[in-house]
Parts: sequence; structure tokens; C-alpha cells
Amino acid sequence: MNRVKRKLSARETAAKLCSLGRHTKKTLRDKLYAKKFPSSEIEAAVIAMEEIGYIDESEYVRAYVSDSYRIKKHGRVRILSELKMRGISEEMADKAVSSFDADECAIIKEVLEKRFEDMEDKEKIYRYFVTRGFSLSDVRSCMNED
Repeated sequence: MNRVKRKLSARETAAKLCSLGRHTKKTLRDKLYAKKFPSSEIEAAVIAMEEIGYIDESEYVRAYVSDSYRIKKHGRVRILSELKMRGISEEMADKAVSSFDADECAIIKEVLEKRFEDMEDKEKIYRYFVTRGFSLSDVRSCMNED
């Protein structure tokens, strides 16, 4: 039997995307725009997803900050930058990062032990940590505590 696939509406697509992973309003909007839905349908779908609780930006931010510190081993600067790219307000992002009790120096030391056997090339080490969102002064002070 030949089944005809019907095209999903913006709302159905949004619900499907939200069931597959967490989204902010901006990331959901971007994915729906990429699928060529009309703006009015996209806005209605995003509002609907927020109303039924599929989008909860405060929970998204809390989980993102936690995962970034614990799993990805990123620093404050990178976390704030990535949240901003995902459409999170600077105030909300800053509040979430500040409220998360992360010891960036401990993270730096943990990564140093695992990743860098040769501690001779300081520039390479500094570059590594700065690209991951740690301030150069924090990296230097944590490395000099040893």
C-alpha cells in the first residue's frame, strides 16, 4: 500500500523538535525558519510550545550551565557567549552562571592533569583554556598555585 506522507504543520514540527531535545525560543524559531514555515505560523508555534511547557528557558539555562561546567569543562566567558547566541538574555545568563557553584580553578587543574603531560608549552595551554572560556588571568593563577 502506498502511503502519502502529509507535511507537518509548524506547530507539529515544533512539538516534534521539542520532544527530541531542549530548545530556547530562538533555537526553535531558527529551526522552523530553516524548514521554510511562514513567520506567522512560526510565532504561533513558539508561543504554543511555551504555553504548554515544552519551552522553559529558565530550566534550559540551568541545565546548560550545569552541563557546560560539569561535562564540557567550559569557562564562564564561553558559557555566557553561547547562551547569548541561543537567545538568552544577558541578565538571565549571568544570574544562572553566578548562582552555579563552579570552581573554575578546580576545572582548570582537572583538565591540565588529564590533557597536558608536557607543561612546557605554556602558550598552547593558555590558548586551549581561553578558547574554552576561561580568563587568561584565572588560568595563570591556577597554574602557578601548583
